[in-house]
Amino acid sequence: MTLQNAATRPLKILVAEDNTINQRLVIGMLTTLGHTGVVVGDGDKALKCLAKLQFDVVLMDVMMPVMDGLEALAA
Repeated sequence: MTLQNAATRPLKILVAEDNTINQRLVIGMLTTLGHTGVVVGDGDKALKCLAKLQFDVVLMDVMMPVMDGLEALAA
């Protein structure tokens, strides 16, 4: 996959964000751009989701309950 192909094909994006308003905003933006998103509310759920599904990109909040984005990145 080249960078040009990545920019023109729809991406599957994991969004790890605990704030409901931000979740809706990000999914709305991704949908408008032709991409799909899966939302989880903390880093632990993000890791579990990554173990089951494949994503092109992960957007991770740094400050979340249970496991924050930095802890999830380290794991």
